[in-house]
Amino acid sequence: MKKFVICLGLLTGISGCVASENLSAYRELPLRELTTSLTLQASDFGAVPGDGQNDREAIQRALKEVASSAEPTRLVFEPGRYRLDMPSAKKGERNFMLILENASNAVVDFQGSELLIQNPSRGFFRIEKCENIILKNAVVDYDPAPHTEGIIRAIDPQNSSIDVEIRDGFPAPDQGYFDAAPHRWGCQMDPEVPGRLKQGAVNFHFMKEVERLEGNLFRVGLTVSEASYWPLFEVGDRFCMLARNSGSFVQARHCRQITAMNLTSYNTPGGHYVSVMTEAYNILGCKALIKPGFWKGGNADAVHCQSNRTGPWVEDCVFEGISDDSLVIYARPFSVVEQLSPTKLKISRLSNQNKAMPLYEGELVVGDVLDFLNPETGIVLGTAGVTEYDVVAQTIDLDAPVRGLSPGIDKQKTQIWNRAMGKGFVMRNNIVRNSRRYGIYLKASNGLIEGNILEGLSSCAITLHNEPRAPNGPFCHDVTIRNNTIHECGFEEGFLKYGSDEIGALRVTSRRFDFNDAESGTAHSNIRIENNRFSGLQRSPVFLSNVEAAVLSGNTLDGAPLDAGNVIVKSSVGVEFE
Repeated sequence: MKKFVICLGLLTGISGCVASENLSAYRELPLRELTTSLTLQASDFGAVPGDGQNDREAIQRALKEVASSAEPTRLVFEPGRYRLDMPSAKKGERNFMLILENASNAVVDFQGSELLIQNPSRGFFRIEKCENIILKNAVVDYDPAPHTEGIIRAIDPQNSSIDVEIRDGFPAPDQGYFDAAPHRWGCQMDPEVPGRLKQGAVNFHFMKEVERLEGNLFRVGLTVSEASYWPLFEVGDRFCMLARNSGSFVQARHCRQITAMNLTSYNTPGGHYVSVMTEAYNILGCKALIKPGFWKGGNADAVHCQSNRTGPWVEDCVFEGISDDSLVIYARPFSVVEQLSPTKLKISRLSNQNKAMPLYEGELVVGDVLDFLNPETGIVLGTAGVTEYDVVAQTIDLDAPVRGLSPGIDKQKTQIWNRAMGKGFVMRNNIVRNSRRYGIYLKASNGLIEGNILEGLSSCAITLHNEPRAPNGPFCHDVTIRNNTIHECGFEEGFLKYGSDEIGALRVTSRRFDFNDAESGTAHSNIRIENNRFSGLQRSPVFLSNVEAAVLSGNTLDGAPLDAGNVIVKSSVGVEFE
C-alpha cells in the first residue's frame, strides 16, 4: 500500500521524510492510473455524440454493465457532445443524471467529450459503494443554467424587495426549478471582476417571492436581516440569484479511492466535488470555471468532504466563481445519549437538525482520540481515547473519564469530535479565486495546504475553525500551511465588521454556538505557517486564537517580512516566530 508521511505538521509528500518524531502514515497516494482487461464502448449501448438525442439512458446502461463486470473495466466514449435529460427528482430520489454503484476497479473515460445537462436541478454523476474508480476527461455544462443574473433597477427597503432586470439569455427567476429549490439566495457581484462579490456587500440574502413586472424585469423579495444592510444596495448593482439544489457535480458516498481527473464544469445546481463517508477522494487537474460572459460559476462548494476518515487530495485544480466556501473538510459530531459510567457512554451521531443518527461500522475504531466540546463556551471539556466500540449497542469505552458532560440529542449539549476524521488531506498547487466566503475551510488534522493561489475571496482565504451551530468540526492538529499566495481576500461586510485585531486572511480559532470565538482554551495544536505571501489585505494577515504550539516562519506581507507585529494572537500558548 503506497502512503505518504506527515512529520509533526511537516508533510514531505511522495519522496521521503524529514527526520522527526511522531511519524505516522495516514493515506494511500491518489489513484491516478488503473490497468484494465476489458474495454466497453459507450456507443455499443446507444450513446452517440452529436445526434441531438438524449443519451442519459444509454450511458446509464453502460454504467450498469461496468458495475456488473467481474474484471477491471474501462468505459470509453467517442468524443463529441452528449445530451443528458430526465425529469426532476421526486422526494427521496437520488438527484443525479448518472449513477455508478457497487462497482470496483473501473475507469470511465469521456475522452474530452462535452456533456450538456438540460435539467438544471439535477447533479451530474453519483458514485456509491464503489472502490478504485477513475472518472476523467469531460466538459460538463447546463442549459438552462441553475442560476440567473441581472441588474438592480430599483430598491424598496420598506417592502424588502428589489427590482432586477434579467440579462438576455439567462433564465427567469420565476421558473419552477427556482421555486422548488431547497435554497434560493442572491448576492451582489463586483462590477468588473466575474465571480467576485461586491466590496463591502453582505455575502448573500435569501430570496422570497418573485413577481414578473414586465419583460425581463422582476420584483424579488429578500430576507434582509438588518436595516443597515439596505444602504449597501445600489441601483445598477450586478445581482445573481441561484436555485441551489442537492444535485452535485461528482458525488461519492460510502466509497474508497475515487478519482476525478481532468474534468471541467461551468455550472452546478449544488456542490462540485462532494464526498460523504468516503476514504481517499482525489480531485486532480479539474476545473470549475465561470463560463465566458457569465458573472458566477456553480451554486455551492467546490470541494465538500463530510465525515471521511481519510481526507481528500486536491491538486492542480482551478476553482473560480464558487457560490459558497471553496474547499471544505469537516465531520459531524456525536452526542452523549446516556452516560453509563464515568468511562462508558451511549452515543449517536448528531445531525444538523438535532436528530440522532446511527453510527456505522468503522466510524469509530479503538485508539481514536475524542474531544468533548461545550458548544456554549467553545472550550474543550476534556480529551479521551476509545478503548472499545460496540456498533450494535452504540456505546464507547474511554481510557479516561471526562467531567462536565451534558447528555442530550441537541447541538447545545456536549458535542463529541473524533480527531481521526479527515486525516491525511492534501491541498496542493490549486488556484482558488473570485468566490464567495472562504477559500479553504478546514476542520481536519495531519495534512498539508501548499502552493495554492487564493485571491478575490470575500472572507478568509484560509480558516481553521469549528462551527457548533451547524454542527461542524473537529479541531485541527498537525497541519502545515506553506508556500501559498493570498491576495485581495477579505472584503465582504461580514469580514470587515471585525476590527483589525479580531480577524485575519488566515485564521485559526474555536467558535461558540453563538458564532463568537471562545474566550479561553487551546482547541487546535501544532500549526505550522511558513513561506506564505500575503498582499492587498484590508485586515490582519494572520489571526491565531485557541491554539497550542504554532510556528510562523518566512512569511511576507506586501513583500516585507511578516513578524509578531503583524500577527494577532489571543488565547494561545507556544506561538513562535522563526
